[in-house]
Amino acid sequence: MLSSISLFFLISLPSVILSYKPELLLLPSNTSAPEALAFDPAGAGPYTGITDGRILKPKLLCDGSNGTYGPACGRPLGLEFNLKKGILYVTDGYFGLVSVGPSGGVATQVAISAENVPFLYLNALNIDQDTGIVYFVETSNKYPRDKFNEGVLNKDTTGRLMKYDPETKEVTVLQRELGMPNGVAVSKDGSFVLYAEASFGRAQKFWLTGPKANTSEIFATFQGRGDNIKRNTKGEFWIPDNSNTTSLGKRFSEDGKLLQTLTLSEDPAIRYSEVQEFKEKIYLGSVGLNVNYVKVLAGQALFYSQISNL
Repeated sequence: MLSSISLFFLISLPSVILSYKPELLLLPSNTSAPEALAFDPAGAGPYTGITDGRILKPKLLCDGSNGTYGPACGRPLGLEFNLKKGILYVTDGYFGLVSVGPSGGVATQVAISAENVPFLYLNALNIDQDTGIVYFVETSNKYPRDKFNEGVLNKDTTGRLMKYDPETKEVTVLQRELGMPNGVAVSKDGSFVLYAEASFGRAQKFWLTGPKANTSEIFATFQGRGDNIKRNTKGEFWIPDNSNTTSLGKRFSEDGKLLQTLTLSEDPAIRYSEVQEFKEKIYLGSVGLNVNYVKVLAGQALFYSQISNL
């Protein structure tokens, strides 16, 4: 009885001070900015993309023979496996939507345009594991990746939300005129998609089905900018919130209620781009050029504490 009461208080009482044990998964030397993370169908990983165009497990999925950053080698910004087929899909900031087969190797371009408009700067993606549909965002069709901050300051609205159907090989534009979208995730039941808009410091919900289909509404607002959005097994969403002073990880319910806030970093030089919950651990990706590791957080306090948004 006492243990039940203790668990009740752990779940019910708001908590700001959270204790957890960090672990660093080091990447090879001269690597940086492991922005997005993915786990394969066997639960191995995390895989991550870095600035020189490689995807590491640490096994190389791209040979990385050209050490030039950016356009020469690509920049993987979003990645996820189709768990049924073992195919890794990647949104590359320069080469569009690409895929890598179950055996690894060099990536193959899947799509480079939509509605006859070439992609300029793809960012995040997420897969509906029931249908295989790949949802992804183009951050801007005006500002390339190296002009991201300029696009945010000018409140660019040339971003797009799209989906790719592996069966028909077709790309469909779901929504246009978005404010520098840089994160996306589909709901557990496939009824809506969330996307983060860096220009406006918010996340929006785009309905795919039901009476609100093809309309959007504000899901959450941030102190700073959101980034990659990741759903856990309960259907909740983790979204980073990066301001000028701190990097936070926020967990939301499907209806947008703030369930938990983690302080990830108070160092202005370190901003976390992704918070992914996997097998009772939390994995953190980062865009920091001074970050050559994936941080892992573990501990019951991560999952039995919450902070109210009231």
